[in-house]
Amino acid sequence: MIKSKDRFQIVVFVASWCPHCKGMRQEVWTKKDVLKSSSNYHGGKPAIIQVDKPGNEYLSEQFDIEAFPTVVIMDEEREIFKRAHNMDVEETIKFLEEFDGNKQV
Repeated sequence: MIKSKDRFQIVVFVASWCPHCKGMRQEVWTKKDVLKSSSNYHGGKPAIIQVDKPGNEYLSEQFDIEAFPTVVIMDEEREIFKRAHNMDVEETIKFLEEFDGNKQV
C-alpha cells in the first residue's frame, strides 16, 4: 500500500567543502521538474543541512552519513526510509517519484 508522501521529509546532508554538494544544490534542486517531484513531501521542498557547520557535526553519526551529498527520505520520527548520494536531475526525480512509503534502505 502506498503511503502519503506528505508525512515524509526530504533531507539533503551536505558539507561546505564538497563540490558535488554545491553542484547538486545549484544544478538539481533548482530545476522545476525536481521541485515538482518534491512538492508532495512534507514542506514541499528538501531541507538542506550542512553537517560541518558548528553544532551540526553530530548529524553525520546520528544518520550514518558517510558520503556527501546524502539525500534521505525520513518520517516524522527521523527514521530513514530511502537513501541515495550524488544524483543528477533524472536520478533525483526517479528517486523521489518511485518512493512508495515503504522502507528501502
